[in-house]
Parts: sequence; structure tokens; C-alpha cells
Amino acid sequence: SHEFMVICDTGEDTILKSDRGDYAANVQKCAIGERSWSFDGAPTGDLDEVHTPDCATIDEVCRFLKCKPSKMLKTLVYEASFPSGRDQVESRYVVAVVRGDHDVNPSKLRTAVDGVQPGVLSVDLAPEPAARQDGFAVGYVGPHALLGRSDKTLMFVDRDAAQGEGFWVTGANKADHHVRHFNWNRELLEPLPKTAGDQVIVADVRNARDGDPSPNSGTLTAVRGIEVGHVFKLGTKYSDAMGFTVSDKNQRQSPVIMGCYGIGLGRILAAAIETSHDEDGIIWPPAIAPYSVHIVPIKFEGELCKTCLAVAERLEAAGIDVLIDDRAERPGVKFKDADLLGCPVRLTIGDKALAQNSVEFKRRGDRTSKGDLVKLDAVVEEVRKVTK
Repeated sequence: SHEFMVICDTGEDTILKSDRGDYAANVQKCAIGERSWSFDGAPTGDLDEVHTPDCATIDEVCRFLKCKPSKMLKTLVYEASFPSGRDQVESRYVVAVVRGDHDVNPSKLRTAVDGVQPGVLSVDLAPEPAARQDGFAVGYVGPHALLGRSDKTLMFVDRDAAQGEGFWVTGANKADHHVRHFNWNRELLEPLPKTAGDQVIVADVRNARDGDPSPNSGTLTAVRGIEVGHVFKLGTKYSDAMGFTVSDKNQRQSPVIMGCYGIGLGRILAAAIETSHDEDGIIWPPAIAPYSVHIVPIKFEGELCKTCLAVAERLEAAGIDVLIDDRAERPGVKFKDADLLGCPVRLTIGDKALAQNSVEFKRRGDRTSKGDLVKLDAVVEEVRKVTK
């Protein structure tokens, strides 16, 4: 699927884009470029088990052990489901390991699992009670939890966590305990039986973040965005299920290839306002402005009122939407509100301009002048230049 995003500080989604300008994706999808990894490296010390009472989060453990989150291995237990026989589903544990300052990306993890065992239906965090009953010390799991398991649990290690060099802290696989000086080879790979060598897979399974390498060899920058549209390629998933077919050129029945799209009308308005405004209010793009012209008479009475209505009638006859401020307010209040509402054109009708058979014409966002005088018979043409 493809999302159409408007970059905006108040956006609800995180977008990562390459500094080379040829790659962009939201955080759920964004791939990370090549990163070197190796499980080789000498231990930094003997494995040291430490009692860490009431330290269930990365930050709490780091404060207690005086280490940085980037020096911790965060190990999460997931449950993957697969089809098994007729209308049957079987489950398998999947363990994901990332650095303590990173987050597992469920979508990437599912893709990685499917690459090893195709046909995966879902990958979700394992229910705590069941995982504990099956031997996982949830909240204190370390990569070496894989040892001694007979269920062929799969382990996916992010490349930044797959580093044999350096100091690591991780769960001790025992409640309220962690270990220091964890070493991948010593604690896990060498003790694993040879037949289990394919259980530990290094893959991109974490969320990308600002400063990561881009897939195209550039650098990723994180920004916020508003999703204003979305296109999905559905393929034949639903047409197969519905028996929805069409005759091809050889008169054979083939499933219809389907797609769909969504346009966020409210989001488009929000994005337009967030990206097109100034300190006085909205600056509507002409294509989506609720009204193209805001007519502001100095007073809505007498000759000014007649002129106002006549100009509005001519504009509307030309297919131009008009808003008239007919309130008994001071001109300054009306001008301030006109800026706030942000129509592309403001026409001010006052005695001085009318004495010259004209109106004051001002484009919203023009801060260099108070407006230009436009003859009454030229108003429609001048408005069209701005709003076409």
C-alpha cells in the first residue's frame, strides 16, 4: 500500500525520509540500510547475575545498574500462528531481541518470521500467563532463554543487538534478576546444539529512527506527517473468496484484481490549515477554500449594501462562492475576522473606493500592501485570476 502524506509538525504519524530525497516511509514500514554485525568478540567479564528488585523497565534497570539503554538487550516473547491442516491453527514462540534504546517493529518481525516459515497468520506478544507457564520469565527474559527448549523457538536478533564486542546487560531469565557481561557466543551460540543453529536469525526487526542509514545509502530523517490519502493493492484475496471473476481475452474465467483507495477529506482540510497559515489565521488554497471571496462592506447599509449585493450576485453568477460580512461591527473587527477565516480574496466596499467606482481588492496572505483598487466591472476577471 502507499500512503500520501503531508509533512507537518502536528501530524499524527512519524515519517522517515532519506536525505537524498529518493526514499520515504512511515515508521511501521521503514526499512533500515545495511548495518554491520557479528556475534564474534571476547567477553568483557564473567557472567554476573544481579538482583534487580522492582526493576521491570529498561530505564529502571539502567538507573539501578548505572548503564545506558544502548548497552542493554531487550528480549520480548511473541507467539506466531500458522495454518495447520483443515481449518486448524498451530502456534510457535518467537523471541525478538533489540537494543534497550530501540523498539521491536511487529510488522518487520512478522515479515522475518514469514521468511523462515512461510504462511504465518499473525505475530503477537505472547500472553504473559501462558508464556510464564512455558518457562519464560516475562519482563526478565534474556537471549539465553533459548537454551534447553525443545519447542524450536525462533529468535530474531536486530543487527544493532547482534554485536559480540562490548558490554551487554540483559535479563537473567529469572524474576527480579539481570545479568552483566552477556556474550553472544559464550552464553548462547556455543551451548546451543548444532541442530538448533537455524533458530537464531539476524534481521531488521526494529523501528527506524532519526539518523539511521537509509536503504539507499543515505541517512534517514524523522518528521511528522498527516495521512491525506491511501491506496491499497488487494490483488485477488477478496475476489477469490467471493468467486468474483471476469472473462479474459481467451474467454477463461479469471479472478478480478482489486484495489481501493481512501481520501481523508477532513485530513486534507487539517493539512491545508497546518501548512498554509500565518499569525493572523488561515490562508486557504483556492482549490479547497470554503468561499473564494469574502466581501467586507464598511457598513452594510445604503449604497454600500446595494453595491455589496450586486457584486456578490455577479460573482455567484460566474460560479464563484461568496461570503458577505453583514454584521454591524467596526471595520477593524471585520478585517481581523476576514484574516482569521482566510478566504483567498477580500473585497472591501467603502465610500472612498465606491466614489471611484471601485472596490478594494486584497489577496489573503499579501502583507506588502493594504490592497488595490479594482473597477467594479473588472472584479469578476480579477477574482478569476486568483481562484482559477
